[in-house]
Amino acid sequence: MKAVTIVLNALKKVTENKNAMYDVILFVLDNKNIHQSIIDNEGNFTDIIHDIRGLMMDDEHFVPRVLINK
Repeated sequence: MKAVTIVLNALKKVTENKNAMYDVILFVLDNKNIHQSIIDNEGNFTDIIHDIRGLMMDDEHFVPRVLINK
């Protein structure tokens, strides 16, 4: 899955915490609706991780930078 590979590469740039990586990857796997948006923003590692972590928090006031949750 290309989206998971992109996210894993992005995570490797910002953390070494395997548990955090695992949680993010599981979230991406469970939310196929954001896969195309991740692929479309492949080079934007910082914003992808920001958006995924924000979406994981289920905060009604969170506004994604690049990901579109269809």
